Amino acid sequence: MMADSRRRFPPPWTVEETAPCFIVRDANQQALAFVYCEDEPGRRTTGKLLTRDEARRIAANIAKLPELLTAEPRPEQMRFSKGDEARRIVFNIANLAEMMQRSRDQQCALL
Repeated sequence: MMADSRRRFPPPWTVEETAPCFIVRDANQQALAFVYCEDEPGRRTTGKLLTRDEARRIAANIAKLPELLTAEPRPEQMRFSKGDEARRIVFNIANLAEMMQRSRDQQCALL
């Protein structure tokens, strides 16, 4: 059986923009992630929400996960078994969140 035929969330994953959030969907239009944002600075700060640009970038990177998972594995990905797709996705999302936070910290430092 081929790996793609066993996949529960088939690629390509796409990003749909709505007023309150970005929705990441698989090829079957199944919603996989909702990344919420707020345009109004006061509400964004109070609710600790992302800016529209931050949410868009995170959603776009989540949508890239199927491509990353089929690429040559990096050493830190090798600790997962081949069939452990859910763990790999969570691991990649965590790494993505760390990268976004570092990027945000660097931008704040430049101001």
